[in-house]
Parts: sequence; C-alpha cells; structure tokens
Amino acid sequence: MGFDILLDSSLAKLERGGERNVSHVFTVKFHPPIELGEGKHKAALNRLITMSYSWNNIDSSYDNNKIRWKKRTEQAWKTLTFPNGMHDYARINTFIQQHTGKVDPTKEDSAYIFTIHFEFSTYRILIVIHGDYELDFSQGKFW
Repeated sequence: MGFDILLDSSLAKLERGGERNVSHVFTVKFHPPIELGEGKHKAALNRLITMSYSWNNIDSSYDNNKIRWKKRTEQAWKTLTFPNGMHDYARINTFIQQHTGKVDPTKEDSAYIFTIHFEFSTYRILIVIHGDYELDFSQGKFW
C-alpha cells in the first residue's frame, strides 16, 4: 500500500485574528486514518514519511513586510504592514485588497485598487494596479 501525503502551510493553525499561520504548530488528520495495528511503529513511520519544514516567508526581521501605496493625486504615501507569517499569493492578494479597498467603495461591483495574479506555469507575478494609484516596493525587500 502506498499513497502521497501533501502537507503545506494552508494546513497550519491560525493564530487569533486569522492573520498569521503558526508554521510549527499544526496537526494533520488523515482520511482514512493510517492503521498501524498493535506494536511500536514509530521508527518505521520515521523512515516512511519525510517532509520539509516551512518557516515564515514574510517577517519584519527580513525587512519584507511593508509596501507603500497612494492615490496619484495625493502627496502622502500610506504604508501597509503585513503580519509576520507564512503567506501564499492568494493570502497576500486578499490582505492587500482588504486593507486598500476598492476604487469606488460605494459600488459593490467596483474593481479593487490592487489585484495580484500568480502564473504557476511561468512563475510570474502580475499586479493589476488601477490607473489612479501607485504601488511602491522600494522601502524594503518585499519582492
């Protein structure tokens, strides 16, 4: 019997507030459960299961947790600070959209100011920025 076990950061427990994954605290429930029978099988499982360990990919200590943005007609930049944690592109996109909003917040179907797309076949990131806004990554090592 053989099967693949996929573990990724989306399985990590979220801290209070749901903004940050705790990379070293997660439990995986297998369905169907792995039946070991009676006896000691820990050593056998350690040889059968290998996995990598993930750490935070956005962290203030890496200087990659801040971006700046503003409306072109305004002088002052606004800083968006990401919480330390493991973030995939979908979570980064959601976080940016939640904190910068839509072009016209009074209209439900209004476009977001910023939208990130990740193309897995080419490993390219496409950032769609509404024409009235600017995005600045130069203040740290975000990308």
